[in-house]
Amino acid sequence: MFPKVFLVLFVSIISLTPIISQNALAKIEYAEAETAFQEGKYAASLEHLALVKEMLGSTNAKVMYLEILGRNKLLAELALASLKEKMQTVGDSPDTHKNRSDYLMLKKQVEAFEDKDQAGIIPSMEYLINLQELVGLTEVYIASFETTVPLEKLKAVYTISKEKKELAIGIDAILKVKELMKQDAKETALTIAKSVCESGGALGCTLLAHLDAAVTLKKNLKALVQSIKDEMILVAGPTPFYIAPYELSIEQWHAGFGKDYKNYYSSGGGTAPIKNVSIINIAEFIKALNTLTGLTYRLPTETEWDYAASGGAASKGYKYAGSDAIDEVAHYKKNTSSYGYRGTLKPNELGLYDMSGNVAELCSTEGNYTVLKGGSIFSSRSECELSREGEQLKNEISPQGMGVRLVLDASL
Repeated sequence: MFPKVFLVLFVSIISLTPIISQNALAKIEYAEAETAFQEGKYAASLEHLALVKEMLGSTNAKVMYLEILGRNKLLAELALASLKEKMQTVGDSPDTHKNRSDYLMLKKQVEAFEDKDQAGIIPSMEYLINLQELVGLTEVYIASFETTVPLEKLKAVYTISKEKKELAIGIDAILKVKELMKQDAKETALTIAKSVCESGGALGCTLLAHLDAAVTLKKNLKALVQSIKDEMILVAGPTPFYIAPYELSIEQWHAGFGKDYKNYYSSGGGTAPIKNVSIINIAEFIKALNTLTGLTYRLPTETEWDYAASGGAASKGYKYAGSDAIDEVAHYKKNTSSYGYRGTLKPNELGLYDMSGNVAELCSTEGNYTVLKGGSIFSSRSECELSREGEQLKNEISPQGMGVRLVLDASL
């Protein structure tokens, strides 16, 4: 029989074995965390530290210090990622048809990014959650280890704490703002962001500017879509219909899809006529516009187009839409090489512009065909005449210089 004292010692050793084992494994994980941190793999470092805390059943000054540094570095990474994502939405290069100046400005911000620039980003939810975690960690570290850790570590944590506390002003409200933005409740989100900004929250001010622009854009897009309907002109006759006085503009096209206009390729900017889009694109646009408005926009039939272009019941029998003198009413091969015009010349008898020249207008016919009418800036005088037969197209064809003029039935 073993003496009682050896039995107690044996039991004690058995009881301590899991703790010693856990500590050993925790040291391994901590070493992995340090290595990941040194390699700039901050998310991986934090994952290792989470396992360390789980193994120990708690944390300590050493573990918490590395976690604070890791979260601080991760925040900078997330902030830079937000800037890069915004840059990508503007355009993959300054040569795209999107906003060149916005792209170049963001490119400079990305290249010169510093930790202090985080106040100017549009924060992601991941960023905000990590910011909230980091602020909480710095507070616990300072309160728990102020008198026991080296002064240089305390100073580093204190500096991070001051910077991030200022950045995190109104953090709970900002998280609410982000949730509302996901729900497209921009007006409510704007009110909350304004309150955070007024209380000194830098991220609240950034979100306020972003939301203000978004709300304004939403109103502008709504106004552009409404303008399509408001401009319609009634064409009286046996089967009356409404027709747009102008060819569809680039900005109206984007608004119909619910997007901003960021294209400076055309000399006329957003007010220039949309062009060089495919028949499939046009069908998608009309479907999107009808879904957005609850109306039933469509292409004019060839018969409707011919009747409206000739002036309807008020027709004076002109060779071109509104005149016998082509230069009075049409942008065509001999007088221009640019599409940057819409409604700048004389209208026809009904007040319809550019039905001769500018962009060739797509019309529907029976069967699996559409036709182009009116000629374009690539057309000769004769090709812009109203008596000219329409160019018949199959639905997969996307000819150069093709645009759109919409109609609505008279039940509008």
